[in-house]
Amino acid sequence: MSGMKEQSDKLVGSVKEKMGDLLNNPQLKESGKEQADQATELIQKKKERLKELEDSYDELAAQKQDLTKAQIETPEEDQNPTEHVSQAPHISPKQEREEIRMKHYTGIEEK
Repeated sequence: MSGMKEQSDKLVGSVKEKMGDLLNNPQLKESGKEQADQATELIQKKKERLKELEDSYDELAAQKQDLTKAQIETPEEDQNPTEHVSQAPHISPKQEREEIRMKHYTGIEEK
């Protein structure tokens, strides 16, 4: 879940802290504690950010699903009754939408 660098910094900091205890070196112990604390803080921030992104993704997926349901519930004739691409009755609504999209993107208009 978290990056290898943060995990390794946390491990190195813990080792420094233990070595400072064993060697009776307060500077090494303090340096290790700071490094481990910083790495732990970064790991926590990344976990929180990942949770925010997951929530955001879930919210967007729910909105998309709601929009899909709304499109299914409303008939296609009611969505845009004034815009017709072709006079031919044999063209499906899907093909008609595709023609509108192509004309819009290419700038080609029928005269």
